[in-house]
Amino acid sequence: MQHLKQDSASDISELPVLNVTAQMVLLCAWRTVKEVSLFLGELSEQAPISSAEDSDECHGKSLLTEEQVLTIGSHLAMLLVETKHRGAFEQAYVGFCKLCGRLWRHPSARLHNLPRLWMKELMDIITWGKGTKLCATRRSAGLPFMVQAFLTTELQVGGNTSCFRQSMAALLELADVTDNRAGARRSINAISGTATEDSVGNSTASDPSNIAENFKILYVSTESSDCVDTVEARIHALNILRSLFRHSVLGESVTPYIAQGVIVAIQGFKGKTWAERNSATLLFSALVTRIFGVHRSREELSIRNRMTGRIFFLRYPSLYEFLLEELKEAIASMEECYSSLQPGLFPVLLLLSRLYPSSLEGTDSNLQLSVYAPFVHRCSLSSVLKTRVLAAKALVPLVPPNQHPLLLQELVTISAQKYTTENHRHGLLLQIFHLLEESLSALSVSKEVAERVEQWIVDLKWLLPSETGFQICFVTSEVFLRILHIVSRRLFMSVSHSIWQEICNVLSVDLLRSQEEVPSRMIGRGIYLRHAVQLLLELSLVLHPTHTPTPSFLKDMEQLLVHLLFHARYEVVKIALSFLEALLDTGDYILEDEEDSTLPVDKSFYRHVKEWNRSHEGVLADSLRSSPAIGEILVRQMVPKEQSTFAECCWKTFCVLSHCPKALLRMETAAEGVLRGLLQRCQKECEGIDWAVLRCAGALVKIMQQENVPLTAEVTSEVCCTLVEFSSTDKSSTCRLTVANILLDNTSWLQGTMTFLSALDVCTLWTVVMTLLDDECSHVRELISSLAMHFGCTKFPVMPQRAKDLLVEYFVHVMINLDALMCVVCLVAWCLMSPGNDCDSGLLEDRVFDKGEMNEFAETVTVTEVACGQLKNLLCREDRTQLLETHLPGKVKDWLLHMCRTDMSTMSDCGESHTLAEFIKEADRRAVFSTGDSHFLCVNPRTEILTVFKTKKLMEAVHGSLGSK
Repeated sequence: MQHLKQDSASDISELPVLNVTAQMVLLCAWRTVKEVSLFLGELSEQAPISSAEDSDECHGKSLLTEEQVLTIGSHLAMLLVETKHRGAFEQAYVGFCKLCGRLWRHPSARLHNLPRLWMKELMDIITWGKGTKLCATRRSAGLPFMVQAFLTTELQVGGNTSCFRQSMAALLELADVTDNRAGARRSINAISGTATEDSVGNSTASDPSNIAENFKILYVSTESSDCVDTVEARIHALNILRSLFRHSVLGESVTPYIAQGVIVAIQGFKGKTWAERNSATLLFSALVTRIFGVHRSREELSIRNRMTGRIFFLRYPSLYEFLLEELKEAIASMEECYSSLQPGLFPVLLLLSRLYPSSLEGTDSNLQLSVYAPFVHRCSLSSVLKTRVLAAKALVPLVPPNQHPLLLQELVTISAQKYTTENHRHGLLLQIFHLLEESLSALSVSKEVAERVEQWIVDLKWLLPSETGFQICFVTSEVFLRILHIVSRRLFMSVSHSIWQEICNVLSVDLLRSQEEVPSRMIGRGIYLRHAVQLLLELSLVLHPTHTPTPSFLKDMEQLLVHLLFHARYEVVKIALSFLEALLDTGDYILEDEEDSTLPVDKSFYRHVKEWNRSHEGVLADSLRSSPAIGEILVRQMVPKEQSTFAECCWKTFCVLSHCPKALLRMETAAEGVLRGLLQRCQKECEGIDWAVLRCAGALVKIMQQENVPLTAEVTSEVCCTLVEFSSTDKSSTCRLTVANILLDNTSWLQGTMTFLSALDVCTLWTVVMTLLDDECSHVRELISSLAMHFGCTKFPVMPQRAKDLLVEYFVHVMINLDALMCVVCLVAWCLMSPGNDCDSGLLEDRVFDKGEMNEFAETVTVTEVACGQLKNLLCREDRTQLLETHLPGKVKDWLLHMCRTDMSTMSDCGESHTLAEFIKEADRRAVFSTGDSHFLCVNPRTEILTVFKTKKLMEAVHGSLGSK
């Protein structure tokens, strides 16, 4: 519907109504389905229902009959089964829940048993039906919602929960990997057993089979029982189970079925079709969340998302043998053929990685986690990298801490053997890394580990590239570099200085060798280089013996960085730029989400470099900041090239240049030309880089003022326009934070003391301040509010709303001495100013899906009241006639019209002889409510109401000042 041609809607109607577009039709259709579903649900929940056995008097007092209830149920069921639009069937689910809840509570046996009969009918269709419109894709669409409605309402009513128990049994049997439809049929037949018993004793009831036939809601024949694909039925069952296990209302009720659900999900990983494996994955994810809770961190597994093996297996004892058998089967197959895939191994390892041993393990049960350790260790043989990674993480909690040194020694011995396969060696090194990480993260490092770690490094040192060639696997070497990394940070003194120096030399030779010597296709070379550069830079810092860096050390570091910045691989350049940024960053800029990279840098790397620089008094940072060689390379990388440049390196380069802007002054091009080029780059660069270019431009402006480099009015006007553009809500929060930082770095521009700034430019910058005070990002509002303290308006931090009052008052104080007319013009503009998202309201009213989010902090009415108050006081003090009757220059008039977002065509034709009084009079004439009959497609009157209110406030301020005089 969204992609229908909209040619018929291209002609703008003469009437003030919205165009009927394809989007509008889709919206109205969805809302119709929503309202009808909710109305039918409310009607079935509240209205009296008469049954066949009721008396005539009851029939007269009832609003709905059994047939009408059945019709409502059929309509809602059809929406749930056949509709694929999630918004539509979610609302149908709400109505269907109300209907089922009413039926479960109804005293009539016939109506009370309807949900049970409908559930049986639905399960029959899933298992045996043919020719249905059930959607096997889109997670079975509304089918899980329908089953959820039956079962949740039964539990909410209370009493007998046989339907829930029998339905869960049927779904679990149906989801089994074996074709167990016969067992599922027995469970399905048991669902309606209670309904049949209740109906037999009723004298007015018909035969039970007729009851089920008369109260069908889907009207689908289930005669041909062997025609439905078992895979499709299993997919539906898995999707329904996922929905039930996720539902909060069923939290305690589904607990007895979790173990069987886990078994079914793990077996589903072995399915022959992608759809089956996908549904099993989703079910397993829901079960993990149900067992361990919602994942609290993306990076590390929280202790709250883990469980002791003792508690886990006491709750789900059947999983102990099942998980063990799955591991044994996978290991046996893996040892027979290394390249064989074991899909069921991954979920088993994922479960085990969330378990850890209890201090009471083995005291009250024989189900011990240590039994799994040998099998998880053997998973290092897997040919699947993700399996080896997960096995290494799962092994750590299975091994007691006192056994870590012995196991580490065994793993190192096997890894050092030449005949060990690369996959196996990679898996073993991963286990070494995670075991060492666990051991070294403890409060006290094991003495045995500290004594042996040097020998372990010597035994594995051959995994680094040699000077003669590349007889290694870089995927394996990368893990060894990670091992060296954590050892260098925690046990640096346990390894001799000569070994660290030798490692530095090897890495340096490898990184600085000519690219012609490196084969073009080497798997894992990129990620290896990333860790190699990090380790080399960190070791180069910590190997320096003295507290104060020597000149030779500073020169060596400069040469090393020059070589790294000239490297052909972007991974190396990116880490070198990150190292420079960590050294040079003084923390002046506050950015919300700066790290947006496909090649993330370890946060501990930043922290380690910053701590070293702080402890060495920033000598290295000062040296690199003033280095001509580093500055020249950064300027070269800033210049656009014909060949493609990686975005990560591009924005990092601009970030580093913003910390050493003097390098831009040393360019052959004049500083003003460089600034103009940066402003043009802001417009061209993609989102994610534009803010870094703007930040660099802001730093250049600041250093130009400090070095007394002249600025022309033309360039400063471009800077002001760029700041206005990047302060709009269309830009990212990082862009708006950058604008706020630039204003804080150049507060003299706001004080009107810069001769190269016109009064109009100063008003433009203050308008940016007003916009940012209403920004939806709290960091932006807090940052720009600090201007009030900087200008001496207050001694303490204030809320943005209070800062707005203080800053408007300070603005009037500044502008009254600079240009009183522009001060009044700006206050009038703020009185009538519309928020940025309303600027094209006339063009976007019929675009119902892409209007953007509403800014809840855009208090335009508050700005109007503050500006009107200051305007009234100003007109009372100054010559009112001179300010209002003076002709406005063309630029000022255009800026005023743009700020008010007004299409005053009659005013724009009057040339430059326009006055502020005429503008206010014309605004008052246009600010009237439109008359005529209301229509649901009429333009939203919100903008109209705001315009009338603001104009009224403006007129009160103008006339109030006249009365005061």
